[in-house]
Amino acid sequence: MRQIVGKTLRPNRQDPNNNLQYRRQSDSNRLNVLKISIVLIIAIGIVVVTLFLTTSYGFNSGSDEGSIDDPVRNTSLRPLGSGGSTDSNFLTKSSDSSDSSNSGDSSNSGDSSNSGDSGSQSGVTSGQNSSSSGTDSGSSTGQSGNQTGNEQIVTANSEPESTGDTILSGCTIHGRVTDDWGAAMVGVRVYASTLEGTVINSVSDSRGRYTIPGSSPDIASIGIALTHINDFGESFSVMNGSDVISLSIGIDPEVTSCEINFDSWNVQSEMIAAPVDSSLWPDATSIYQYTLNAEALAINLGADLENATMLQVQAWCDDPILGCDTSADGAYFIAENEIEENSPPIIAMLPQRSSANSPGIPDNREYHEYGHYFLSLQTGDNFELPAGDTNHGGYYENSSTRDSFVEGFAEFYSMMVSRHIDDDSNSEIYTMGADYDLEADRLPWEAEGWWEEFTVAGLLLDLVDDDSDYAVDPDSLTGVNILDVATDSEASGTIITGSIINTSPLVVRNADVTVRYLNDAGEVVGTQITRVLPEVIAPTRKGTFYAAPPAGLEVSQATATLGGIAKSDDEDVSIDLLQIMSIITEYERPDEEGRLGVSTVAELHDALMNSERAQQFNSAS
Repeated sequence: MRQIVGKTLRPNRQDPNNNLQYRRQSDSNRLNVLKISIVLIIAIGIVVVTLFLTTSYGFNSGSDEGSIDDPVRNTSLRPLGSGGSTDSNFLTKSSDSSDSSNSGDSSNSGDSSNSGDSGSQSGVTSGQNSSSSGTDSGSSTGQSGNQTGNEQIVTANSEPESTGDTILSGCTIHGRVTDDWGAAMVGVRVYASTLEGTVINSVSDSRGRYTIPGSSPDIASIGIALTHINDFGESFSVMNGSDVISLSIGIDPEVTSCEINFDSWNVQSEMIAAPVDSSLWPDATSIYQYTLNAEALAINLGADLENATMLQVQAWCDDPILGCDTSADGAYFIAENEIEENSPPIIAMLPQRSSANSPGIPDNREYHEYGHYFLSLQTGDNFELPAGDTNHGGYYENSSTRDSFVEGFAEFYSMMVSRHIDDDSNSEIYTMGADYDLEADRLPWEAEGWWEEFTVAGLLLDLVDDDSDYAVDPDSLTGVNILDVATDSEASGTIITGSIINTSPLVVRNADVTVRYLNDAGEVVGTQITRVLPEVIAPTRKGTFYAAPPAGLEVSQATATLGGIAKSDDEDVSIDLLQIMSIITEYERPDEEGRLGVSTVAELHDALMNSERAQQFNSAS
């Protein structure tokens, strides 16, 4: 299975009320108009035929009302992506569960017993997959690869052999799983449930394709669960409470086509998400894709995911046990066994933070939190803070630099995912509301200690980068103009904001702006490349950019030009990323016997200068 995932475009983070992706908007509209036209033509034809038969053969519909079925009245036609309800309660826990609210209540979790409805599904629950008749437990958070009862585990990614147009003909069910941008979703669990309760599992391949081999007319439903399955089993699941987030559709063998696509951009109204509302499905697939990118770097760095407990990514988290306060906003990592013995590693995202429009994603969400997971996985430590210390407080407020190192490492890991997996030419830009250039040296006491973690992240970046990482000089964009640039002084430092407008007739993607910081005399004292948000800007639409200069610069104003500029690395040190990761994760703490992993800035210095691993690398080089 492909381990390196290609770059996934970040969604529009600036306009949560108008989250339209322009990729297929016009095509979708034309498709709906075509469908409506076809339905009207069929309806008119039926009326004409009925009138003709009545006139020609003397049928008296008035004397025997209802003797002739009205095909229009008895046909349910729903436009694609219109939402709405369906008669089938697939992937629901009870007859009234079509509400699909974001319930974090775990009291009904793991209950995959037969509801008595043939072919119904009780959601995607934790524990082993149930084999109860008529029940599909979706995706399991227990051991992967287990076969229980009637469940069949099938590898099914060969080309489909279709023998007809509908499932009744005995064709092979096949299709494609894509995210909100049309990109393939790799390694997603696909499952089909028969009327007898047999569950057939498949996995999407590197192009998002899947097949259900041995398909038969008794298939009752088919769905996908946001559990990633690779060569050694299940590595992570996107969940809400005890359930893996899933999307399913009921099957009518006489009507349903052999090709069933799960397109996150245009979710069919007959498809039902669980346990969250179907409108949140595109956001959930975004979380899956970004987590997969973060995992790809971990695999490249030698993480032992095969023997690791499966990571839970808790989206729309509202479980107090996980510390989820729904009135707040944020995401955080909980190490394995931290809640209680045998509790899994968790990345928790509060409801507001789970949106695809949440600022700073994926840098400051999936990539950052996975960095915490990687450090914990490689060292077996949860890096708890000393008593009285506060998160993001820095040595300015805390008794040690542990928090600054752990948070700085997560930000460094995020940049490495952007560089090595996303192939981002501006990976040194860390986005969390504003864009922070971590190649620019940050002072530890900036923002009352908060930016100390940026100092650590920038230091780690300095150890692995070189001139080639900053040599990209994109061409200026035609038909895009800068509207304004403003300098705002805040308690945490100076923030530069600005906007651009797309005056061209074409969609603009991935625009960059170079910001130049000026002092009172109008002299340039620093430069920074920053990204424009959103990454896709339609004609006549505006974009926004943010930049945060180092506090040591005396900035009174700023200018901006479209496009990036080539620059050189600000130091001559360059160490292989794998070597740095080995030095950090294999370091034996001198004051904490048996505990591995650098946990403070002082330990980082000691590891780089004196550790056995560092000396081995120094000798080899």
